Amino acid sequence: MSLNFIYKLTNYLSKNKKTIIAQDKKHLQALIKKEMLFFGSQCNLNHIDTSVITDMSCLFKDSFVICFWL
Repeated sequence: MSLNFIYKLTNYLSKNKKTIIAQDKKHLQALIKKEMLFFGSQCNLNHIDTSVITDMSCLFKDSFVICFWL
């Protein structure tokens, strides 16, 4: 497979997702981790509805994220 095909496929998959409602902070953290493992640091998180979560303090406190800028 070419890199162009893989890029188009991951872009398509990340844009065509059903909305997921994060139930609490732990659920949101799990959703973000799953997306980042599959799509990398450029993942699209716009399909995650966070309207139920009232406290997002220290959301990324214990996470380690490496961002690569292309």
